[in-house]
Amino acid sequence: MPTDASFEPVGEAGEIDLAREGGFTLGPLRVSPSTREVQAVGRGEVIEPRVMQALVCLSRSEGQVVSRDELIRRCWGGRIVGDDAINRCIAKVRHIADLGDPPPFIIETIPRVGYRLRRNLPETPVLSLAPAAPPPSEPVPSLAGAPRLARRAWLWGLAIACVAVAALAIGWRFISRPSANPSMLSIAILPVRNLTGDPSLDAAADRLTEDVMTVDGRGSYLVAPRDATFALRGKSLDARLLRETLHVRHVLTASLRKAQGDYRVSYQLTDTTTGDVVGLGEVGAAPEPDGAFPQARLALLMFERTGEVIEPRWLHDALSRRPNLRDPDYVTARIQKMRENPRREDIPEAERLARSGPAAFATDKTLEWQFDTSACFYFEGLIGAGFDSSAKQRARWAGTALEFGRRAAELRPYTTSPHECRVYAYAWLERWDDAMAEVRHIFETVPLSRNSYNARAIVEFDQGQFQAALADYTEFAARVGGDALDIGVTHLFLNDDAAAVAELREAAVRDSKEPLAPFMLAAALERSGRHPDALAQAALYRKLAVDDRAWRQLELSHLPAFLEQARGVRKALHAAGLDEPANNLGQASATGSGAGRAPPR
Repeated sequence: MPTDASFEPVGEAGEIDLAREGGFTLGPLRVSPSTREVQAVGRGEVIEPRVMQALVCLSRSEGQVVSRDELIRRCWGGRIVGDDAINRCIAKVRHIADLGDPPPFIIETIPRVGYRLRRNLPETPVLSLAPAAPPPSEPVPSLAGAPRLARRAWLWGLAIACVAVAALAIGWRFISRPSANPSMLSIAILPVRNLTGDPSLDAAADRLTEDVMTVDGRGSYLVAPRDATFALRGKSLDARLLRETLHVRHVLTASLRKAQGDYRVSYQLTDTTTGDVVGLGEVGAAPEPDGAFPQARLALLMFERTGEVIEPRWLHDALSRRPNLRDPDYVTARIQKMRENPRREDIPEAERLARSGPAAFATDKTLEWQFDTSACFYFEGLIGAGFDSSAKQRARWAGTALEFGRRAAELRPYTTSPHECRVYAYAWLERWDDAMAEVRHIFETVPLSRNSYNARAIVEFDQGQFQAALADYTEFAARVGGDALDIGVTHLFLNDDAAAVAELREAAVRDSKEPLAPFMLAAALERSGRHPDALAQAALYRKLAVDDRAWRQLELSHLPAFLEQARGVRKALHAAGLDEPANNLGQASATGSGAGRAPPR
């Protein structure tokens, strides 16, 4: 309760002057507006002026709703501010509650109106563990003359009463204390709202919600159950309440619309711990060729977009901790980070993690699947990065990748990533039948998967089946945007140089630091008779390249159908002035093993 008489009803004054505000309490928190301090037992914090103004304004409202306009008037002096500024300020006010144990208040969001501060716990006196003194009118019973059994019963009753009071006190504390922050990789997908104006799409919006849950669950995320999230349909809930209710770190809300014949999904990703909006955007897809709702494509696009937000947040959070091989998040994030940017100097550490990292999951197996999957891709990717020195080393890394992929697949039989990784590892070993068996498993197990097309295209390309590879790369692109680089290189190997030039130019624009695009573009331009342009692309490749990985794309297998086309590309590169590394192609041919696929995207 505020303790200073200077508090006025909300709306009767202008911008809050913190220097004139008296102190007040919120449960165990002592708030001093003039010094901008919030003190709790054993700790305190100095907060920003605007945040203190918002806390004063909301506390003063005594449970009434404060509109956003009122907040702007009382905290920003009526100046024009954006929604982001208000949202950030409210998120920081919510953070203040965490200084208390349990948090003494929550800030409720009232949709389209404003905010309300609600006290979380009644301010009750501390429970005493001592027996209460009897009323003066009743004499205190004496045990001296009581029979032995009666005395024993009285003592047992007193003991039981004390235990009950103690249990009540302890139980209240644990019930009231907020649970630990949920995993950064946890998410709740709330039902997609149908805003198309077409009631017949209500069921489609629900199916889309379920598909997003499915692909997220088969990926890296811990997904809140369908029944729990669908029960919240139409309800306005504060993000922090969702954290406690569903025990998730992120909440995805989305709405379905139609625009110019296409289906559009606008989405928002909120951090339930801070209340901050951490992701915002829109995805879209045209109807299927038969006019059906593009449910699968939209679900995959939503999965991609949420991953672009959640994965970096999780990596940053986990890797900012003290290195600890017993910390599941740390060891998983470390191998994932090394997978994304393989370096020769990290190989010894990665091999130590491969041996000792699984011990981190002895008591918490939540991330064990992701660790195994990332380790599979890491060791497979070492071959593509060109760090191998012998056929024996390549075989050892491929074998390690296959073993981690097997373990991950056993932990989550319904996921596709471990099988995709095993496709690549088998391809390095040129075990084509085994690679295609993994591809078939992905197609049969997860019809929604986009990995199946990409994985099959890679095997087909390495075997020289370029037309089939182009069809699968194109399907992959239609589902999730794909990669113009893969399609362009495939056109180049099909001798369709005009299409190759167009796709490779697009790839070069998308990623101006990727050396493989100008490398292959130089060959396509040279074969098109555009020698000056080819020379310019060759010069750009020399500027970007830090190793000979691009040349290794010409030796992915030793099958005649592949090698015949690779020789034609190599000849065009020579004409454009690019010379092969002396220690690359000849040495690889001598070992009798392929090497060099770029790390899987």
